[in-house]
Amino acid sequence: MQGATTASAILMANVLILGAVVLIPLPPTGAPPSPLTHLADMISDDFDDNVRDVSLWWAGQSGGSTIQETNQRLEIIHSAEAGGQSFGAEFSSVCKLRGDFDIQVEFELIAWPFSNGVRVGLGSSAGGPERTSFGPDDQDFPGEPREVYLTNFGTVEGITGTTHLSGMLRQVRTGNDITGFYREGGMWVPIHTAWASTVDSPFVLASWSHDYAFGDQEVKLAFDNFVAWAEEIVGPGKCTNAAPTISAFTATEATEGTAVVFTAIATDPDGDALTYSYDFDADGIFEIVDSASNTASFTWGDDYSGTATVRVSDGSAASDATASVLVTNVAPSVTDVAASWEGTLTLRVAGEKWHDVVLTVYDGSGPVGTASVTRLPGSPDEQAVTLDGFAINMLGDAVSTVVEYTPLDDPVNGQVWGASPAWLVLTAEDGSEVRLHHTFNVQHPASWVWTVPDLRVALVGAELGLWATATDPGSDDVTFTWSWGDGSQDDVTTYFNDGLGPDPYPSPDVNPMTATDVARHSFPAAGTYDVVLSVTDDDGGVTEVVLQIVLPQ
Repeated sequence: MQGATTASAILMANVLILGAVVLIPLPPTGAPPSPLTHLADMISDDFDDNVRDVSLWWAGQSGGSTIQETNQRLEIIHSAEAGGQSFGAEFSSVCKLRGDFDIQVEFELIAWPFSNGVRVGLGSSAGGPERTSFGPDDQDFPGEPREVYLTNFGTVEGITGTTHLSGMLRQVRTGNDITGFYREGGMWVPIHTAWASTVDSPFVLASWSHDYAFGDQEVKLAFDNFVAWAEEIVGPGKCTNAAPTISAFTATEATEGTAVVFTAIATDPDGDALTYSYDFDADGIFEIVDSASNTASFTWGDDYSGTATVRVSDGSAASDATASVLVTNVAPSVTDVAASWEGTLTLRVAGEKWHDVVLTVYDGSGPVGTASVTRLPGSPDEQAVTLDGFAINMLGDAVSTVVEYTPLDDPVNGQVWGASPAWLVLTAEDGSEVRLHHTFNVQHPASWVWTVPDLRVALVGAELGLWATATDPGSDDVTFTWSWGDGSQDDVTTYFNDGLGPDPYPSPDVNPMTATDVARHSFPAAGTYDVVLSVTDDDGGVTEVVLQIVLPQ
């Protein structure tokens, strides 16, 4: 097998050098970040082009096993007729890794009979981690689980049972320590750490078996998304590739709820096409991967201060740069405020029969309502007329009433000197009443017109409704505080952005906020009250509105 005399030969040979198996299981405590921060060079292959990159890989196969880039991955098939003392297939590297390194690869077991005797490994000159299916129990590691992870850095260690049919393998060399890992639940689980030489190391993706272990059933598997980081990658071919140069990476300032625009300026010394990956909050997770565009945008639902990372890749090597991100808070906007008394207005007339009165209601624009009552025999309450849905705007012009009495054209009832008491009754939605009284007298024409210049005079002590709508472009909670200006306690109400509980920082979603608050209050005496409405978001932004409530004497 061409190229198999470096990493793969060592990897396969280690399978045969079993010796005394000493199991040293390690707890799943996670692993160093990837890549290690001091590793400057990177090389990768996603196998998407379905063609072996001859500047990166040697290919080898034997004994009825085949290897091929297809279906945008690297597939290995061991036919049912495959055989030999040691047979398998591999991609082994043209390059070598110098110094500390970190290599990773995804795998999928496509056709994988139980206890099939096939081993799948990510190798270096020291050996490596494996996803292995042991063969017959009486010949291949008796007493151990059949489906396992393990490491083989000269001896087989850390055998761990598994049911995984897909996953990731990883090995990290730091100084003379080398550790194999597998991936589970979003964490790297260490299998075993061994001593390793610091010589320049090739790497290999391989699968193999032996006559004594192989189950004579077809086995199919695939590798994908290989990546290697090292202090230096040396050798011919892509090993000499120069990483892209990032000359600038900038972010525009923005306010919450509006987009931050990122721009990267990069060149490649080798003239390779570049792709751009963006990690907007520097948490190690790239929200945009391998974009052809050197610009991107991201919207924060809350104020934010941090850094973003761009990774520019030429397909084999990559460079990172960071930019500061500043998203400022925006105070809520109060878009609508109102204050009013709401209920009904009733005209009630008693006294002499056949006398009639006419009510006209005015606001600043002119007449807005009218009603009339002619006094008939019977109860005045049954003859009263009511204007439903009556409202007095506490923030607008005065609402006035004029009640006119016209006795001279009424039928004679024998008592032209009689009196006709009248009432204007304001009935609130809760049933409470305020009454204004006047007596019309036929003998006193000056009494024939009853004018109430401002109905708010009747609202001292009456419950008023005040409401406001506020918006916030951020995913914020908003709090309404009504300060009444009469010495009474403030009314405070908070509306949660998600409707359930306080908004975390930073907000997880872009969810602009709109809330409407309704408050009710009674003022104890006539006067002018400056009611202050403060609307505050959970980041301290505040907007104040002053509403002047007038209750005349």
